[in-house]
Amino acid sequence: MGKLLTADCVNRIKYEEKSEFKSSIFAQVYRSAELLTKKIIQMNDSLGQRKDIDIFCNENQISNVISFMGERGMGKSSAMLSYAFFLKEYGKKYADSKEGVPGWEEVRFQVLNKIDAAMMAEGETLFDVVLARLWDTFAERANSFWPQESIVTEVKKKFGEVKTYYGEYWKAAKGPGEGRELSQLEKLHELSQSLNLRKSFATLVEDYLKYMAVDGKKKNYLVLCIDDLDMVTGDIFSKLEQVRQFFTIPGVIVLATADGSRLSLELTGLFSNKLLSPVNVRKEEKKSLRQYADNYIAKVLPRNMRIYMPLFNGMDGEQLELEYEVYLKEVYSTNPGIQINEKMYTSIVLARYMDILFYPNSYLYVKKSLRNMVNTINELEEIVREGGEYEELYCWMQKELNISAQRIEREEGSQLIQRLFQAAREEYNFYTVNWNYKLQKNDSRESEAKDYRPGYGRVLAAIWELEDRWPAETDFFRTLIWLYSAQLSKALKPPRDIERIFIRGDIFSSVVSRIQEMELEGMPLMLNKIETICNDPTFVISWIYLYTGDCKNQWQQGLPHTKGGHYKWIITQFS
Repeated sequence: MGKLLTADCVNRIKYEEKSEFKSSIFAQVYRSAELLTKKIIQMNDSLGQRKDIDIFCNENQISNVISFMGERGMGKSSAMLSYAFFLKEYGKKYADSKEGVPGWEEVRFQVLNKIDAAMMAEGETLFDVVLARLWDTFAERANSFWPQESIVTEVKKKFGEVKTYYGEYWKAAKGPGEGRELSQLEKLHELSQSLNLRKSFATLVEDYLKYMAVDGKKKNYLVLCIDDLDMVTGDIFSKLEQVRQFFTIPGVIVLATADGSRLSLELTGLFSNKLLSPVNVRKEEKKSLRQYADNYIAKVLPRNMRIYMPLFNGMDGEQLELEYEVYLKEVYSTNPGIQINEKMYTSIVLARYMDILFYPNSYLYVKKSLRNMVNTINELEEIVREGGEYEELYCWMQKELNISAQRIEREEGSQLIQRLFQAAREEYNFYTVNWNYKLQKNDSRESEAKDYRPGYGRVLAAIWELEDRWPAETDFFRTLIWLYSAQLSKALKPPRDIERIFIRGDIFSSVVSRIQEMELEGMPLMLNKIETICNDPTFVISWIYLYTGDCKNQWQQGLPHTKGGHYKWIITQFS
């Protein structure tokens, strides 16, 4: 049994309780986050036993940034914030329960609300936001409880020191230190603004955690949650440098989400502007920039502290199952209790309400994003719940086709799909057949077109020939199959005009003629099956994209088995 996938949090962050971690689709992500948190705690515990050379080399530097890496829509934010909330509630709910972590009996976490890096103003810094939230939580506690006068005064003093050093840091960052008054030798240390700010902030965090501890536990950690670190506005380099300069200190754990590829592209562009000459650029220098950017990212987000989100494309996505009672009860009563994946759910809904049955390999496109999978399930479930209206499903198919068309890489294929989007249904056969003809002749002149009213069988033969020419263009052929299937299905609705628009007296004769040119074992059986299928063309069920030799359910579909698996067919099945 696979992991259960739910679509109850659409276009927003899905929160999971600690009790759900083990059964979650992010179970390994949570496990990795816990192990890395243990690692950070162990590093903090060992600070007192360091050798002089370690102190000399690393000072108070801690590798404490846990990054959740993945593309958009893969659940990074949901996983990070669910884990962060577990840390936030650890002392209240989990420390003394069976869900507590061994060795964390004395550990507590002060978790600040998330920082959405994408929402920060261009001149705003991560340090600004962290300092403001530290003060807000401190002031709220100081005003809500009986003040411990001495420690409150001490923490306020530390805030004041950080404020002073931060002001000096900004002055130095904006330009040379002109007019700086240093009347006493003792003030020479003020020249080191960034180092002073780092040290004063570390001291502030230490006193802040002592004050915020509510149950006397000695091991307290400040947890910072930075979401979408790759989406910051303005200078992304300076934002990453703030993480490295000021937050990698004892007592702090940084949780961050980022799209590593986008982050690398941003920094590559930045370094390109800074390091390359616009006049004379060697190819080797361009190639080295991406590697340079990746190595810098590893300095801020260490590779051994990264958690990569699981991929849900292909077979991995098929392991995510939907609960029968929630999603399938209305549409699939034949096998109560069965759990199926998103692909099968989509196929069942389209078969039930649109009379379109897709062979699994002809699924429109592989959804690389978990968000896209959830959105698909949610949309179809809502349509089914409201009665499964045909027009709503047809509009949904049109939207999916537009998304799929953007993935077609071959220009000629993209042009045909765009032409069909704009064409009337009665012109589909003409454009498809004659597009193939023009490609054969390597000529773009439409006046060369020979077949002005091609039938359905001629379309099948044309697509077969196109597939021989472009064997790797899977997205193109699947989009074409869906596009035709949607139009065939619509043509079967009143007024029923499928004969006039698509079939035109030629269902399979053209494609059968093409088959007869080839000598294949089992060919008579193939032709007999096609003839049997055609005997009662009541309505079109589907276009089946069939890979012979790699189809477990060929006999169930009423199609013969051919050995070798070297040929591909596109067949229309009738019932």
